[in-house]
Amino acid sequence: MHTALLGAVGDQGGVVYLGMEVIAEGVLSGTATNIELASIPDTFTNLELIFTGRTTNSYGPGTCRFTVNNDTADNYGYRSISYNSTSAQGSSNNYYNADGRFRAGYVATDGTGSPTGYFSMSRIYIYNYSQTTHGKNYTYISGTPGSNTKNFGMQFGGGYWSGTAAISEIDFDCWGDTMYVGSSWQLSGYG
Repeated sequence: MHTALLGAVGDQGGVVYLGMEVIAEGVLSGTATNIELASIPDTFTNLELIFTGRTTNSYGPGTCRFTVNNDTADNYGYRSISYNSTSAQGSSNNYYNADGRFRAGYVATDGTGSPTGYFSMSRIYIYNYSQTTHGKNYTYISGTPGSNTKNFGMQFGGGYWSGTAAISEIDFDCWGDTMYVGSSWQLSGYG
């Protein structure tokens, strides 16, 4: 049951939050290595994916990624800028192919390098996902507590998938790490 201020039941039967209709959402009750969001309807123009998570990696902030429509070919690219609270410097990465996946930045953190109970958050927007005449673009913002509560990291970025089919499936994983219980996601459509 959804509860939201400014909410109403949308055309697909989900709750609408400020013009966004929830398509799928969940919270892990057990550990998992991936999340599959299948049968995404093509009734919207844009998608928003929010992920909050924690993984088993042992080196601090972990990185998650996703593919669309089971495409693992050389059809992806992205650029990002990263900042953390202990450094005034940023960095820029330019990855084409990105291991055959969109790379979604600092999405999840580990159990030993980050404070107990902290989960990182990433918000990803995929634009014109339902059109079939050109590739798809996305932007994202991610944040992680890092190795202690004073070492917060942020990453901003964007990229593309060059496929022209409407996006009907998103498969999300964290480079082989296991996602902890309590990791959650919400996929919404709008426009």
